[in-house]
Amino acid sequence: MSNSDVADHQYYNEAVSALNNKDYANASSLCENAGISLERRGCFYDASIAFDLLGLVHYQSGALEDAKSAYLKSIELVGQTDEASGLEYAKTCNSLAAVINAMGDHALAKEWLCKSLQIKENAQDKPGLFSSYHQMGIIEQSRSDLNEARRWYSKAIALHQSEGGVDIAGLISTVRYLASTFGNDSDPRAIDDIYRIATDAMQENGDVLIAQAAAEQAREDYDYRAATEFYRKAYEMVASGNAPNKVSQHETIIKRIKRLW
Repeated sequence: MSNSDVADHQYYNEAVSALNNKDYANASSLCENAGISLERRGCFYDASIAFDLLGLVHYQSGALEDAKSAYLKSIELVGQTDEASGLEYAKTCNSLAAVINAMGDHALAKEWLCKSLQIKENAQDKPGLFSSYHQMGIIEQSRSDLNEARRWYSKAIALHQSEGGVDIAGLISTVRYLASTFGNDSDPRAIDDIYRIATDAMQENGDVLIAQAAAEQAREDYDYRAATEFYRKAYEMVASGNAPNKVSQHETIIKRIKRLW
C-alpha cells in the first residue's frame, strides 16, 4: 500500500477479519467503500488492492459475477499506475482466471492466466508460478484434458520440490487435484505414488498439525482416499513423537481413522 494515509487502510484488516468469519456482507461493504474512496482521491494502486480483496470476498461467497467485476475493476485501476506489469497485477489476473473458469469460460480463463504466467516467469516469482501452474491444471481439468491437467499439476509439484518447499499446503492441494484426474480403473500403485509426494512432504516438514489439518480438509471434501492417507501419516508422526500434544492428538487421529475405515 503506497500513497495514502495509514487510516485509509484500517478497512483491510477489518475486511480480512470479517471474511475469515464469513461475514461477507460486512467484508464487501468495507472493501467497496474503501475502494471507491481511494479511487476518488487518485490513490489508484491502493484502490486496486481494495477491489482485489473485494473480488476474493465475492468469490468465497459464491457471487462469481460480482467477483469478476471486482477483479476487472482492480485491473483497470492498477493499469493507471506504474504497476501494470507487476506481481500484484499478475496475482489479480490469476484470481480473475479462477473466477472465469468457475463460470465456465475456460478459454478466456486461460488467456488471463497466461498473462499472469508471463509476468511471474519474467520475475522468477516461484510461489506465484506454483499457484499459476496449479490453476492451469484446474483449467485443463475443467476442459476434460486430463493429460494436460496432469502435466501442469506435475509441473507445480516439480517446482515445489526443486525449491525445497514453496508452499506445503499448496502442494497437498495440488497432489489431491492430480490424484483426482485418475479414475477407479487406474493403477492403484500410481495413485499411491502420488499421495506419497504429499505424505513425504508432511514427514519432512515434521508438523503433525499440518498433516491432521490436511486430513480434516479432505474429509470435509468427502475425499476419503486422501483423508485416509493423510490421517495415516499423521498417526505415524504422532506415534514417533512428532506432536506437540501426543496423547490428545493420538486419540483424535485414531477416532478419525476408525470412522473412515
